[in-house]
Amino acid sequence: MRGATEVPEAAPSAPPSVAPVAAPVPEPVETQAPPVPLLETLLRFAPASAKLSSVEMLKLTLAAHKLAAQPGPVRILMGPGEGALSPAQTMALVMQRGASVKAALPKDLVARAELHYSPSLSPDTAVLRPSAADPELQ
Repeated sequence: MRGATEVPEAAPSAPPSVAPVAAPVPEPVETQAPPVPLLETLLRFAPASAKLSSVEMLKLTLAAHKLAAQPGPVRILMGPGEGALSPAQTMALVMQRGASVKAALPKDLVARAELHYSPSLSPDTAVLRPSAADPELQ
């Protein structure tokens, strides 16, 4: 036959009495639980300002609510001020900012709060975290 194409014969099918083999079921792989997020809050101050903006105050209020439920002390790490400040000016600004943060905390949390200067933080920032989770102290 001209122009006809040959169709290959189909492979013989398995007899109906033979069940198809199921694909092997993969064994469950043990995975570690995701790490528990650290109860840490980063606050940013305007340069040379001891007061937090309204947005940062909201962040502080939410952080205080979470930290109040945690046992033990709370560490407030204060970063340096930005700009050419003398060491005395830097410490004065850190103390003013620390007082501003503490003033916004509930009284029971203020009693557990520890204020620390941390020159390794970015300028004009503060970090709140539970003391037990503070890597700078371990």
